[in-house]
Amino acid sequence: MKFTNAPIKEVVIGAQFNGRIISNECIYRFYDLIKNKFPIIKENHILPAIIEKLDIPSETKILPGFNSRKFFINENGSKLIQLQGDRLLFNWKKTDLNEEYPHFDTVYKEFRLVLNEVDMICKIIDKINQVEVTYLDHVLLSDFDKQTFNPLNIFSLLNIQENDNLKHLKVELAYPVADLNGVLNINLTSATKNNDEKIFVLESTCRGALNGKNLNTWYESAHQILLNRFRSIITENAKQKWGFSNE
Repeated sequence: MKFTNAPIKEVVIGAQFNGRIISNECIYRFYDLIKNKFPIIKENHILPAIIEKLDIPSETKILPGFNSRKFFINENGSKLIQLQGDRLLFNWKKTDLNEEYPHFDTVYKEFRLVLNEVDMICKIIDKINQVEVTYLDHVLLSDFDKQTFNPLNIFSLLNIQENDNLKHLKVELAYPVADLNGVLNINLTSATKNNDEKIFVLESTCRGALNGKNLNTWYESAHQILLNRFRSIITENAKQKWGFSNE
C-alpha cells in the first residue's frame, strides 16, 4: 500500500526515556558528532512526558528543574533533531527545496542512526519507556475546489452534508491499540496559511510501550497502523487525488 502524492508535511519519529537520562554533557558531545550536518542550533520549551494507557487517560508530567529542548537543524531546514533530558525526536520536513517525501524507511533509518549515536554517548536505548511516530498532513482545500471548511469528499469522519458551510473544524479521536501497547491519536483541524489559503491539518500519532517488542518491529507496526487508519478516513476521491495503490 502506498501513496504517490500524499499531502505529507512532516514525519516525526521519537523515543522517550525514564527521567532525565540525556545530560547537557551528552548533548554537547553528541553535537560534536553531528555539527557538520546539523549546523543550526535553537532552543525551545521542553515537551511533557506522556505515558499512553489503553483504557484510561494518558499520564502527563514535566521534568522538574531548569530544562530546555535543543534543536539541531540541517542547512535547508528539512531535517531536525530534538533533544531534551527525557526525549529524542527526529523530524523530516517538507520544504521548497525537498518536495518529495523520501518514504518512511528512509526517515526511520536516519532516526536509528541518531538514536544509536546518542546511545553510544549516554546509554539510552535500554531506558526507553515510550516510542512514537507522527504524520502531519496539510491538505489544500483548493486542490478539491473547496471554498469553505467542509471536509466532504476528502475525509469521511463526520456526518456532514454537502451544503453545510463550516466556519471551523476540529476533530479529536483516540483509538487504543493493543498491539502497540498504546494509543493512536488523530487530530483534524481547519487552518489558514499566511497567504490566506485554507487547509486541513491532520496530525496522526501512534505512541506506546515496547513491552519486550523489538524496536524495529514496533515502529514498522506503528507505520502500518497509521497508513491503514489514514486510508480508512479518506474518501475515494482523495485516494485518487493522492495516488493511492495497494502495491
